[in-house]
Amino acid sequence: MSTKQTTPASISLPTYKEGAANPQWCPGCGDFGALSAYTEALRDLTNQELFGKSSWEAYRFAKPLLLPDGYCQKTFLGVAPHTIVTDGGIGCMGQFPQYVNTYAVKMPHGRLLPFAAGLGAMRPDLMIFGVGGDGDGFAIGAGHIANFPAWTINITYLIANNRVYGLTKGQTAPGSVRGTATKGTPYGSPRHQQNFIDIAIANGWTFVARIAVCGKTKDDFDTKKQAVEILKQAIVHPGPSIVIDETECPTYNKEITPEYLREHVVPIDALGPHNPADQNAASRLARVEIKEKKENIILTGVYYHAERESFHQYLGITEPLLFKRRNREEAKKLLNKFA
Repeated sequence: MSTKQTTPASISLPTYKEGAANPQWCPGCGDFGALSAYTEALRDLTNQELFGKSSWEAYRFAKPLLLPDGYCQKTFLGVAPHTIVTDGGIGCMGQFPQYVNTYAVKMPHGRLLPFAAGLGAMRPDLMIFGVGGDGDGFAIGAGHIANFPAWTINITYLIANNRVYGLTKGQTAPGSVRGTATKGTPYGSPRHQQNFIDIAIANGWTFVARIAVCGKTKDDFDTKKQAVEILKQAIVHPGPSIVIDETECPTYNKEITPEYLREHVVPIDALGPHNPADQNAASRLARVEIKEKKENIILTGVYYHAERESFHQYLGITEPLLFKRRNREEAKKLLNKFA
């Protein structure tokens, strides 16, 4: 499945890399593959009509992209560098904002989603793409993982699961399997691995998926191609989307290698028909691959998606909420009103 090409050849990958810094990750880091998948997804969803306009003008006047069957949103307008905000959290993957040509923001530990909530509420014309590590999302940020989706504000949140805190010397993380030995847990961690997919489904995320960018598997399944397609669907989805990226940390996790991933990754479709609109079926599917210390398989694909009335639909908001500049007296009255 791929979007029909609606953009001229001038819109290419360099459009989203122009002026961006060179990634400073360790050689062999899985984040390189995720960044490549992200920029390819943006390229495929780019709408030429958005260029040369402010984002709110484009939001009002641009023609929608033609999308294939299977996508939730049939009136997606597309993206351009000035209509995207890459919202970085903590973790090595949280450095994404520096490495892509979009608007960028870097948030404190665990606070990616509160920023996204405020910006998304005020600016429905922007595409917000959050990215960070599993500790940022499911440890210190776990309260936001639970509460954010209830607002039904549009965001795509990509979370790296390399099963260690790769940015802070390899401690155990929410994605670490039980028995993981690190400098902090030399005899093996007694903590069970968190099931991120199950948590996301239970807490109301309306698009839940998993990717693993590790090349082609032994069955010649192209994980990169699948990852690009899933990120495109997540971005197009009109609601809170979460995508777990099963990835490697070559510095601190010597067990989860590209070879390990290629051996264990299985696309959901290989197990038979799955209806992503069935929440109960999605939850059952989220539990099939966990086997005490190691997985039997790592299922990649879309587990769940559903459409709900959004924050903006409920409030009847049809355009960005842009504040007019206020003079000092008006601002003082407004502050006193809520003091």
